[in-house]
Amino acid sequence: MKFTISNNLKTTLKILVILLTGAFIFVVFFRPLEFEDGWWHLATGRWIVQNHAVPHYDPFSFTEKPDPWILTQWLGSTIYYLVYQVGNILGLKIFRLLLFLAAILIFVFYARKKIPFYYLITLVFFLVVGLASSCLLRPLVFNFFFIQFFLIILINYEKTKNSKNLLWI
Repeated sequence: MKFTISNNLKTTLKILVILLTGAFIFVVFFRPLEFEDGWWHLATGRWIVQNHAVPHYDPFSFTEKPDPWILTQWLGSTIYYLVYQVGNILGLKIFRLLLFLAAILIFVFYARKKIPFYYLITLVFFLVVGLASSCLLRPLVFNFFFIQFFLIILINYEKTKNSKNLLWI
């Protein structure tokens, strides 16, 4: 005797799995902010917005004469400050949730045609668990997008052999 599932039940199960996965993502990424050096990034973003420049030394250094320094995370600090200015701590939590959700959706969008649904959901689960350890309010989070776009461009080049696509890298 072969057990079969109707199409309506399959669709209902898929919707239920998607909703549970969405709830899991929400719980993981909408938790309280763990700042570590988040206040420093917000203060640096404020300094950049107020001075319309990127500092060449740490403006918050406690030493008498700070050493010259290159701020490599200026864009992330500025974005976080602007989000904080608009929405305070709650705005930062929502922004973090949306950032991680967008990174996951990019993965799902490009993998959905190649990976069966339930395998894809399993991969999303592992992706969320892996990203949860990097869920700090740091500009490092934006690297997830750069890595994905880099891989998308390389995979597109592999398919099309059009070297003009590589100019984005």
